[in-house]
Amino acid sequence: MKRRKGGQIGNDNGVKAEKPATTTLRCRVVPEDKEAWQSKADSNNQNLSEWVIATLNEAAGIPS
Repeated sequence: MKRRKGGQIGNDNGVKAEKPATTTLRCRVVPEDKEAWQSKADSNNQNLSEWVIATLNEAAGIPS
């Protein structure tokens, strides 16, 4: 395959596995809560954002 200068290899417009996150949710929390949530996320091998999204979706009855 001939490589173009500055070009990328692969198909960036291919089908994605899931919908991209396009909205931001911000909230203020007490540090003790955040530390507890971070600890739980770490124990599940997730980052905090992934854990929060999964937990909120479960509470709302949204299938994963």
